[in-house]
Amino acid sequence: MTTIAFDPRTGEMAGDTQATWGGNKTRCHKLWRLPCGGVMGGCGTANEITKAADWIIKGMKGKPPKIPNSSLLIAWGDGRVVTVSDKHWTMVEELGPVAIGSGMQAAICAMRHFQASAEEAVHAAASVCTYTSAPVDVMRVEPRAKRRKK
Repeated sequence: MTTIAFDPRTGEMAGDTQATWGGNKTRCHKLWRLPCGGVMGGCGTANEITKAADWIIKGMKGKPPKIPNSSLLIAWGDGRVVTVSDKHWTMVEELGPVAIGSGMQAAICAMRHFQASAEEAVHAAASVCTYTSAPVDVMRVEPRAKRRKK
């Protein structure tokens, strides 16, 4: 699986880079920059997550891709944070530090009780979750500046 964590205090999302395929450990990036300046992270099946990221980046037009084996954590540029973890694309609004994936409990605990950053939380999860390991990628939500009307 994976660990993706988001810290609303800093707007930072972090994700481990371990992928497990055919019994082998490999590396991949699990965070995407969104056009709105937000960040999306995904855990589960690589092809489902990639299709979901492409659909979101292209404006969420048409039917959403099926993601029955995956979960998404999306921090939009406007400050909303949602998780998606069902085939109906139900976006559940999240408040406070949040994480998804196999190391989510350790990551949430690190952020909520020990004030860890999202990156530190993923490292904490890696210490107890076999499916999470460093290096850790980090992206910060960077909303686009609003254009002035002339």
